[in-house]
Amino acid sequence: MSRTCAPSRSAWPRSRISTRRTTGSIFSAHCEHFPNGVIGLKLCVVAGGFCGARNHENEMPSEAKKLPIVHLPHSVLKKKAREVPLSEIESSRVRELIRDMRSTLAAATDGVGLAAPQVGVGLRVFLVSEEASVIDTASGIHVLPGADDTKVKNAHRVWEYTAFVNPVLKKQSRKKIAMTEGCLSVPGKFGVVMRPEKVSLEWYDLHGKKHSRGFSKFFARVIQHELDHLDGLLIADRTKLIAVPDRSR
Repeated sequence: MSRTCAPSRSAWPRSRISTRRTTGSIFSAHCEHFPNGVIGLKLCVVAGGFCGARNHENEMPSEAKKLPIVHLPHSVLKKKAREVPLSEIESSRVRELIRDMRSTLAAATDGVGLAAPQVGVGLRVFLVSEEASVIDTASGIHVLPGADDTKVKNAHRVWEYTAFVNPVLKKQSRKKIAMTEGCLSVPGKFGVVMRPEKVSLEWYDLHGKKHSRGFSKFFARVIQHELDHLDGLLIADRTKLIAVPDRSR
């Protein structure tokens, strides 16, 4: 899932970005109206560790490799992924896949989540970056010319990633929130998606240990986005997509 859930950071001037919490939504940002009444969040969020120039490639083990992210209309994105046999969770094949997915997600400047089908592998595995938790807890962020200390401090932060193997959605809240989402497999487009605010999940970790806990807000949204990938669904199946205006020209 795209970090910004909106246009890539190159689309917006950094000096104009501000975000704040508001009732009924996860984030409110300086907005721009697009055709058909859709509002695109100017949430390039370079402050608070949301984005910025990071080079995780050099921080990965030498054997890790960046995998190509597949885009529509690749067939793997529309198929339901297979469960990983419990006896294979600790296998070198699965470990190498997750290791390479980490490298791939770290290199994706706008990504906070990545599912195995997005790298062409039809297994029920996805990763979520701890950056999603930072986005959940950040508030009152302002990026202004000359006030870049926080941005610079977090720009080179190395994020940890949680691996979810064979995740199963157990519960979801009745309350739903609409938010703009983007996707690494559908580059250059975004759409407003309504999702439950809270979810409860069961999954296995890299060591085959089973976990169960609840998630909320943005982290819960990323989880639901990645679960969709495991079921062959994309944001285009849930909402009408709008192309991101190219403001780099």
